[in-house]
Amino acid sequence: MIIDDLVFLAAFTPRSKAYAQAMDQAGIYPQKVITFGDQSNDKPASHVNNAHGNVDCDGEPLFLPDMSMTLNQTLTRFPSNILHIDAAYVDDPKLRPYVLADSNLAIIYSGYGGQIVGADTLGVAAPFIHMHCGWLPDFRGSTTIYYSWLAGEKTGVTSIQLDPQIDTGSILAKRQYPNPPVGIDIDHVYDGALRADMLIRVLREIAEKGALPEGDSQNTDGTTYYVMHPVLRHIASLHAQRSNIKPKI
Repeated sequence: MIIDDLVFLAAFTPRSKAYAQAMDQAGIYPQKVITFGDQSNDKPASHVNNAHGNVDCDGEPLFLPDMSMTLNQTLTRFPSNILHIDAAYVDDPKLRPYVLADSNLAIIYSGYGGQIVGADTLGVAAPFIHMHCGWLPDFRGSTTIYYSWLAGEKTGVTSIQLDPQIDTGSILAKRQYPNPPVGIDIDHVYDGALRADMLIRVLREIAEKGALPEGDSQNTDGTTYYVMHPVLRHIASLHAQRSNIKPKI
């Protein structure tokens, strides 16, 4: 199934691999795929624990992406129109004409870490849909998957429509997930798997209704977090894998 006027805007990252593989497995495709960045970065990730396939997630299957595949290898299976633009960042003038097409329903955004979509682009383009690995508005910012574990919470993933601020856009959907299995690579596999699962849930609703889910505005509460030190990440991962926390209702 192809969703008309839906665009997948993808940098060459593990998250983009997870999104593409999840869409292919679900049989739900955007009409157009635009990749950007240096294609030489599209390499198999041989250094990660490459567990992949379906694992149990509170009684439901969770798809783990195969990091030994490149993004372009997965995209060869897409029935979509695929285009690569040699642009280093999302607001690059070379990319803007393709992103700002009037016919776009929405843009699934999977860019490079640290890049922020500029207000000028957000003001005139179709809605950018972002899967944030954090329970909004409580956990805004970076590496919030780890901060939530240290706070004794489960992992939340929130689908939002981007706005010029950090993780403050309207909420399209959100869900909590079980803690990661022991030994799984968090940054390259588990993080992307959870975001991809949320993406597929949102795409199924778009396909059913022919429109984006109606968004809910966020309140002003919550904390913005910044990149966590690797040692603290390791401690948070151990805490999450050894605990058995009930999700919020």
